[in-house]
Amino acid sequence: MIFVVPCIDGRVVVCTGAHPPQVKEQYPATLVVQLGSSVRIACPVYGAPRPLVSWSKDSRSVHLGWQRFHTQRGGTWLHITGVQLSDAGRYTCDATNGFGTASVTIHLHVVCAFSVDSYSLH
Repeated sequence: MIFVVPCIDGRVVVCTGAHPPQVKEQYPATLVVQLGSSVRIACPVYGAPRPLVSWSKDSRSVHLGWQRFHTQRGGTWLHITGVQLSDAGRYTCDATNGFGTASVTIHLHVVCAFSVDSYSLH
């Protein structure tokens, strides 16, 4: 595949093998995780050159300063430790390179562990 990229100064750059970010065909649209556990959410996007990835939760940017949130592998994985009920929501990764952008949304559901054996009715 050949791409022609116009530059601001009027030059034209021809790239071979490069392509805009694309979503991989199969990915889980919903993840269910237990309260207190950890989860890794993948951004199932590829491109050449490798896209820059950013994450948002319910349309708010995920800041890497958030204590329990961090990314791995250049942002392609979002890792959340000590999952809380408030972590449930819609996570979107935006992958961008010089040829375009692709976005993927994954819904995270948080469930409480409950054992019938540990609860008795009196």
